[in-house]
Amino acid sequence: MASFNTFAFLGAGFFQYFMGFLLDNLYGGTRSFLSYQFIFILATICIVVALIPAIMSKESFKCPEY
Repeated sequence: MASFNTFAFLGAGFFQYFMGFLLDNLYGGTRSFLSYQFIFILATICIVVALIPAIMSKESFKCPEY
């Protein structure tokens, strides 16, 4: 579980860096509505792709029997 938390933390940091890089360098460095709209669409697609495995997995929340 600790390794999962570490990778989630690193993934979030990389995601923020990548989005900041795109925002600063997209459309000639101008922060126009179109660049924000592109970032929002890209982030939405990434979130949907990340949620697909969670939706498809069949986890059981039953208590283990001892």
